[in-house]
Amino acid sequence: MRPRKGLTVAQQLQAPLNQALLNRAYRAYGEAMESAQLLETSLALLLLGVFYERSDLENLEECAKLHGYLFKATVGRLILRLKRELPSTAIVERQLNKALQLRNLLAHDYFRTYMFEWLYPAGLRRRVRHLRRINHHLQHVTNIVSHIWDLLCKKGKVDAEITIQEINVKLLPRIKELKEL
Repeated sequence: MRPRKGLTVAQQLQAPLNQALLNRAYRAYGEAMESAQLLETSLALLLLGVFYERSDLENLEECAKLHGYLFKATVGRLILRLKRELPSTAIVERQLNKALQLRNLLAHDYFRTYMFEWLYPAGLRRRVRHLRRINHHLQHVTNIVSHIWDLLCKKGKVDAEITIQEINVKLLPRIKELKEL
């Protein structure tokens, strides 16, 4: 932590936090967590659509069991399952893995890792910017998952036989738009 000019670290910590800034920081955290949840749901829906088309699930109990499994699975398990079910490229996998790391940071370690920065205004402003970048990244990866679904849906029917070449041609330009955190 860098002290402001003329103030010691202890004096900075004793200064009252701006409530509006604190609210902005919590809102940014909530939005980032919401994006992580949306990614998780998008992955589960993508896998549910692929499984449904491949297996011709007509038994309602089988559908309910699969639905329950997918929507209780963690993001990491969903990503592993997606890698097994569909071909992927290194860039798509890198983006999914980065999204998993960011989601795990938010869910498990965010406040422990950055707790001292939440104690003074300059640190809070850095956290708000960081959370907005995380949110942007998670939304972008969710869009990638949606584009994969669009590639699978050809002429109104899911075609679970997507090729790596289709992923490269259609998705890579969109993935390259994403700035690294």
